[in-house]
Amino acid sequence: MDFNWKRHRAASIDRQSGQHLSLGRRGESYVAGRFRAAGFCLLSKNGRQYAGVEHDLIVRKERRYYFVEVKTRSTHIEEATSKLLAWRQYQRLRCAAELYCNEHLDLIDEFAILLAYVHATNDGFRLQLFRLEGPQEAILIDFEQL
Repeated sequence: MDFNWKRHRAASIDRQSGQHLSLGRRGESYVAGRFRAAGFCLLSKNGRQYAGVEHDLIVRKERRYYFVEVKTRSTHIEEATSKLLAWRQYQRLRCAAELYCNEHLDLIDEFAILLAYVHATNDGFRLQLFRLEGPQEAILIDFEQL
């Protein structure tokens, strides 16, 4: 019986992408839960309504709105944070956030783009939040600063 290497390779790629997607979704759910526990209202999760840009989370606390990009990795967070966002991805997120805010001007006092890095371990998740000032400019923050 001949072994079909192409089929085997495709199957392992599918399994890998399925695991990656599962890890990413678990990370997003973890971050959403942390925001809810800190008193934020979750407005949207995995949406694509503004400028065709997918966003992971939109959360609100009072009249402050946050657009959250979640990156879940099983590698060390220190390694992951050295690669924040590509310029194009940051610009698209910023554009989507501005379009959203323009449609809801009467509700919003301020908005920011946050990057949530989630490090997945066998013991659970570790979260670091960054307020993005540009694609490679980020300030490490915690929930109390929002």
